[in-house]
Amino acid sequence: MEQDPGVTIREVSDPADPEVEAVAGLLLETFADPNIVLPAARMREFLEATRAGSRAAGRTFHVLAARAGGRLAGATVFSYVAAAGVGFSEYMVVAPGFRGQGVARRLFDARRAVLDRQARTAGRQGAAGLFIEVENPERTPAEFLERERATAMDAWARLRFFHHLGFRRCDLTYVQPPLAPGREPVDYLDLLFLPWDESIRRAGVLPPQVLLDAVKPIWVGWAPDTYEDELRRLGSRIGGRPVRLVPLFPQ
Repeated sequence: MEQDPGVTIREVSDPADPEVEAVAGLLLETFADPNIVLPAARMREFLEATRAGSRAAGRTFHVLAARAGGRLAGATVFSYVAAAGVGFSEYMVVAPGFRGQGVARRLFDARRAVLDRQARTAGRQGAAGLFIEVENPERTPAEFLERERATAMDAWARLRFFHHLGFRRCDLTYVQPPLAPGREPVDYLDLLFLPWDESIRRAGVLPPQVLLDAVKPIWVGWAPDTYEDELRRLGSRIGGRPVRLVPLFPQ
């Protein structure tokens, strides 16, 4: 999909591609809490739904993998949600030996290219923005923060990186539903949004329906048996009001 000296980024679209297992393995190595890691089996399931063109899914699921020297250098796992015209990124990870070499930025740009292409296919000028979930260092259990300093990135450094890219925090209480049977909800994450739509950026608020439309198909995939209750609780917390987009750090 995209090539730089020593780094190749390609889209993984075949559920049987061994790269799916490699990406899932990198996620497990990166994140200390298994409750926030999407299993390989779920990735394959979502890729199959996208390949089959399942309209019931409400999204198109993507995996981009970066390789260098025959090794997995990083990956991003994300979806385009047509109803909201936005992307929802589940993961962006870079393997320890490749950090600080621009791999994350290459993945970020490749991901946006995919999202903009899908939005234009649907008659939009481009994707309106991108949601991500990120650990809030003030609420994340200390044991997870300590382990991830060694395996991934310091949580505060991660927030500074997202702040530099232009992400803002959605001013609401966010709870991630279980990612698979047997997993637990996660209440120490924040939901961030990067507005690419100029009107949203200027207003500094997000229409509540955009947020609800964006998370619904993601949550349906994660927690098909409980997503309706989770979505209802989120809607109650929003209360029909525009969602403020607040800076991650003081300006």
